[in-house]
Amino acid sequence: MNNVICTNVKYFRNVKDYKFLPKLEEEKRKEIYDLVSKVVTKEMKFIDQSNKEDFNKLYELNLILPNSKTIFADLKNDVVLSLFEDEHIKINAGGLGYDEKIFANAKKIENLIKDKINLTYSDEYGYLTSNLVLIGNGMRISSVLDLSSLKEMGKIDKVTQNVKNLGYILRHIGENLYELSTSCTLGFTESEVITEFGKMLNKVDDLENESLRLQDIQNHDEIIDRAHRSYGVLTNAYLLNVDELKKHVSNILRGINLDELKVDKNAVLKLYSLCRTKTNFITKNDMKNLATTVQNILKGEDK
Repeated sequence: MNNVICTNVKYFRNVKDYKFLPKLEEEKRKEIYDLVSKVVTKEMKFIDQSNKEDFNKLYELNLILPNSKTIFADLKNDVVLSLFEDEHIKINAGGLGYDEKIFANAKKIENLIKDKINLTYSDEYGYLTSNLVLIGNGMRISSVLDLSSLKEMGKIDKVTQNVKNLGYILRHIGENLYELSTSCTLGFTESEVITEFGKMLNKVDDLENESLRLQDIQNHDEIIDRAHRSYGVLTNAYLLNVDELKKHVSNILRGINLDELKVDKNAVLKLYSLCRTKTNFITKNDMKNLATTVQNILKGEDK
């Protein structure tokens, strides 16, 4: 899929015989923490906001919230288990593009929790949660797409409504980025949700590809010129802020999708994650660091 930036799958679970948030007492939170900490894999380490480098990386990957406090993270596989946010337990796995490994990584941790901890479950309804929308399989999938051409051609509102009519949510999250997500978990198996979400994601991606082809027919030289100029800026800038990065990355992606710009697409997808950074790039030192980070990613020197 040409325009899919990243994908996340989340599982929401509660421990049986404990109150839902926010009525859960402090001492009960400690009990749940002890339960979870004993069963998480050795690959998952505890991370808090004092660990700024790892915390910011997880935020950039859309794996945690800005105010996340109790986190166990497998940094190698981009999986996070968070406590006491939406429900008692939230498992969030993410990755670039749309990759089956994302679902496998999340399911591995979900199975571990399910096997070791007695969860709140109903034979009739499925997993029970404080959020009625999550009752059922308790899973939510979301993917971020760059829909520049649909937006510029004035088609995005119609697409958003059509997606809503089919039971999904497409929301604008900044610049040319939109998030497609599932909206209901009751009455569907996990495999059904994954299959149908993949079909919907493909449809939205195809609509963006079609709009880009139409734009290319009308304004080929201008689109390619913007792509090359943006690549030139990112590979040579001494100072760079996040707003500039968002604009230039979007231009470069279109150049790649039209096969007119030979750049590693995975590197470009990594640049999108920097657009979510918690750091405010307002000082010259911050802007220098961002420019250097971008150039290292484009060179493949970001390991």
